[in-house]
Amino acid sequence: GSTLYPLATGLDEHWLDHLKGTSLHSDRPAPDDDLPLAFDAVGPDDLGTIAHDVLTTAVERGVSTATLEDCAEPLAGRLEAAIDEQCRDVGGRERQQVASYVRETVCPQFAATGVWERLQSSAVYVEEPLDAVIPVADHTIETRNHADIVSRAPDGTWYVDDIKLVLADTDATRDRYALQTAFYAWLLERQLDDATVRGRITCVGERVDSTAGTAPVDDIESWLARFA
Repeated sequence: GSTLYPLATGLDEHWLDHLKGTSLHSDRPAPDDDLPLAFDAVGPDDLGTIAHDVLTTAVERGVSTATLEDCAEPLAGRLEAAIDEQCRDVGGRERQQVASYVRETVCPQFAATGVWERLQSSAVYVEEPLDAVIPVADHTIETRNHADIVSRAPDGTWYVDDIKLVLADTDATRDRYALQTAFYAWLLERQLDDATVRGRITCVGERVDSTAGTAPVDDIESWLARFA
């Protein structure tokens, strides 16, 4: 799902890298120099993974809003472990910068979102696999995916929530996130009978918002048809 946008918009350019297992990144500007982060040992992608681990732990463990706002235990321990897992050689100063940014910026931001409020009363599934074999024209596409959070609200509506740490972005990255989330919601809807499935993208960091995950320009079937 995360590679659908770059492959669909530049198949000739990205296909070989995709086959090699190389990560496909949309062009994006560098983070602002004013950010209180050195980005020496811990890069923007590493920071995104660390923040993601802490926030999904909050959802999975069902912690209180106060615990999330303060990044208290068990989130504090998960934050330290995530930093070690991403970059064991990080120095003390940069470790403190990363921990402070997640603890003082990311966690309170997510705690204030409507998504967090909704998840408090929903059945939640973290890192839910959404694998499928999809017929496209005369071919089939096998796709393996993991949604950040799948949940079922009390009214029966299903949600696919994707959490993104945004330090700097472009229209291309926004379209990529929207298509990825819309694709996950489309896959889940195909697996459930008579269910309403909605995709949401929640951004934290230097841009804080929550938007519907809808495929840009065309519907999902039209995007997949580009591979035919």
